[in-house]
Amino acid sequence: MQLQADLAIMGVSLVNPDTVCDYLARHMDLPSIVRQTVMEVRQALPNVRLSLELVYDQEDTNTETLVLHLHPAEVGIALFEDLRTWNRKVAGQMASSEAWFVITLDLRLSPR
Repeated sequence: MQLQADLAIMGVSLVNPDTVCDYLARHMDLPSIVRQTVMEVRQALPNVRLSLELVYDQEDTNTETLVLHLHPAEVGIALFEDLRTWNRKVAGQMASSEAWFVITLDLRLSPR
């Protein structure tokens, strides 16, 4: 999948790549939205670690959401404002889609 190669070039790690790629293949409108979103995040935050994961609602396993996790070293008001802007833009682009895609912060400490 070309998107998977593009994401790797942009420094995005895929959590369970097969499930992420399968979800993207089932929602043809999603790859371009993900690619554009990652490019915008990268432009604003060139050094932030990014990961893409398909998550399931714990109460309803039929609900899947593709999540772009930002793993910032520092968090400030500007980052929250950017996050809100990116999510609003994505929501507008996906208004007629059956897919779910969100951008969020992962503030857990990770091994470096």
